[in-house]
Amino acid sequence: MPIPAQLVELRSRLEAAGMIVVEEPDHLTARLPFFCSVRVYSDGDRLRFDSFFGVMARVRSTTLKLGGLTMLALASSHYGVGYAGIVALLAIIAGIYDSIRWQITEHAITRITTLAAVGAFESPSSRMAGTGTSQVLRSGANPVAPPTDRIYVREQRDD
Repeated sequence: MPIPAQLVELRSRLEAAGMIVVEEPDHLTARLPFFCSVRVYSDGDRLRFDSFFGVMARVRSTTLKLGGLTMLALASSHYGVGYAGIVALLAIIAGIYDSIRWQITEHAITRITTLAAVGAFESPSSRMAGTGTSQVLRSGANPVAPPTDRIYVREQRDD
């Protein structure tokens, strides 16, 4: 299945903005730091996002990591408070690490959404009639008529 034209245009915008983007057969994958990635799918006029930590979805990864370390901390309390304290500290550090990764993926989704919306706003049909230049809005200015062909973006959250 070929990649949709909307994603081809979005890929060039993302690469121009400095993001590392890989084109897959049916979606784009934005590679992020800390072994994170965001997959971008298009279903015609909307975008859908799936976030991953490594090879697992981010919710599953966070749940398994923190749940496993918490259970290990509880189980190690049998061997002494020192061991349990060290494992509990590792669970806290893993939680902080995952919260940073969640912020990185949410920021990437917001950035991709913004670049897609800017691309939709700058489409040829939203240009001013007769002049050939794109319509520029200044702070506090109202557009004469809102564009009717704006592509709306929908996010799928893991929550």
